[in-house]
Amino acid sequence: MNARHCLPFALLLCSACATVDPSAPQTSLFAERWPAKGGPQEDRFVPKAHKPNYAIARLSSNPNQKLFDEEAAATGLDAPDLQAAEIKFQLSLKTKVMDDVGESGSLWLAYTQQSNWQAFNFSESAPFRDTNYEPELIWNVPLDGEVLDWKLRFVNLGFVHQSNGRSEPLSRSWNRFYAQFGAENGPFALLVRPWWRIPEGDDNNPEIERFYGYGDLVALWKQETCHWALTLRNNLRLDGNKGAAQLDWVYPLSNGARVYVQAFSGYGESLMDYDRATTTLGIGFQMSDWL
Repeated sequence: MNARHCLPFALLLCSACATVDPSAPQTSLFAERWPAKGGPQEDRFVPKAHKPNYAIARLSSNPNQKLFDEEAAATGLDAPDLQAAEIKFQLSLKTKVMDDVGESGSLWLAYTQQSNWQAFNFSESAPFRDTNYEPELIWNVPLDGEVLDWKLRFVNLGFVHQSNGRSEPLSRSWNRFYAQFGAENGPFALLVRPWWRIPEGDDNNPEIERFYGYGDLVALWKQETCHWALTLRNNLRLDGNKGAAQLDWVYPLSNGARVYVQAFSGYGESLMDYDRATTTLGIGFQMSDWL
């Protein structure tokens, strides 16, 4: 484990130090993540949580040994013997870089890094199986509308690049434009994000949309005692329907820590496995949530 893999752990610990007073009045469930229409302006270049930040120990039903065997055959190196047990962690931060972009809009930069670490594979020196790097450029436009009792809070128009920084045959990367809509109704919130993949001449992810789908939906339920999140992806095809579902349960403790349980089933648990179905179950701690 080298220095570049230690960096995410340090940043996760720093993000855990940023606490929020639960007694402070909030007009929106999204108040801690995105500026409200007519609300106070956010400070520029101040980092804040983007997607959830967490670290879990998890089990996988289908480790992708085949890919590493193919790499070993191509390079002559030994393939690691993948274990079903891993540590998975995610770091996700964003910051506003410009105000008044369009009518009341703002420009943001975001970065998400997700790693799968074979921490219990002592015979293989505990290698990192896959790390996904995901920078984003986001134009946030606050909204103040209502549809069927759901309050529309914002739309994000974004560009996102995602890759794993590996060489062939393990290399994965793709680029997308997306529009993400945020809405809420009492303790419930929705994030709806269709996307369009930018075509590439040299495609190392054949038909990735068929497995990842053409967008995602995050349904959130923020209770006083715990938080729930359901993330769905689907290719919306009757013939060859594929996608994924992830269920998150978060239980805040009195000392500020949060117990976090994550269950995943489907394709694309990591970018390297975009075309391989797996089911995983993990438990650990979360430093920040979607809201």
